Amino acid sequence: MGARKLAIVGVCVVFAGGCPDRTFVPPDSDVLFSDDFSEATLEAGWELEGDPSDMSLTARSGFLRMLVPPGQQTQFSLLLREVTGNFVISARMEFDPAADRHVAGLSIEDADGKRLSFGLLQASGERGTFRGVVPLAEESADLDVDATTLAYEGTSIYLRIERTLDSFALAYSADGETYTLAGTVVTNLSDDVLVGVGAATSENCIAACEDIVPADFDFFEISRVE
Repeated sequence: MGARKLAIVGVCVVFAGGCPDRTFVPPDSDVLFSDDFSEATLEAGWELEGDPSDMSLTARSGFLRMLVPPGQQTQFSLLLREVTGNFVISARMEFDPAADRHVAGLSIEDADGKRLSFGLLQASGERGTFRGVVPLAEESADLDVDATTLAYEGTSIYLRIERTLDSFALAYSADGETYTLAGTVVTNLSDDVLVGVGAATSENCIAACEDIVPADFDFFEISRVE
C-alpha cells in the first residue's frame, strides 16, 4: 500500500475565559491485546509496512525498535494489527527526534489507506524549532487541538488514542498516570482498521534528513472502554 500525504495540523481553540483544562483521566478498560516486546519474534497478528530492516526486537532488549526512514520523501515504517469498533490504543515510547520532520508514535489506518497518527516530532521553519506531540491526519479531518498543550521536551512519552465512532481523543503523559488531552480528531475511518506503532519522515525535511533515528517502544496495548 502506497504512503499517503498527511498534514501536520494544530490550532489553539480558545474558549471564553481561556483554553479549557486538558487534564485527562483514562477510564477503566478491558485489555484485548498487549505486547511488551520481550520476545525475539513478534506475536501472531502483526503486519509490517515498510522495510523489515527498519524494525528490530533484538537491538534493545525488551523494546521494539523502529527506525525513521531517512531521506526527503514521505516514508513510513509501521507495525499494525486489526481491530474493529471502538477501542483504546496506548504505548510507551522512547524517541529523540533530533532530525527535522522525523516523527514516531501511534498510527491507525483503514483499508482505503486513510491514516491518523499521533506522535512526537521536531520541526524547523521560519518561526523557529518546534518539538512536541502532533496529530497527523488527512487534510479533510476536523481537528480540535489546543496548541498550548503540545510542546514536549522529554524523550520518554506515553501515547493514547481513544476511538468513539468517528471521534478520536489524543492524549499523552510523561509518567503513564496523569494524561494531558492534546485534542480530538473527527475523521471517517472505516469500522475495521489496523492499529499500531511506527516511525515516519516527511518530504518537508530540510535538515539532517539522512540521519537514522530510532524509536523504541516499551509496550503496545489495545483495550475496550467500559
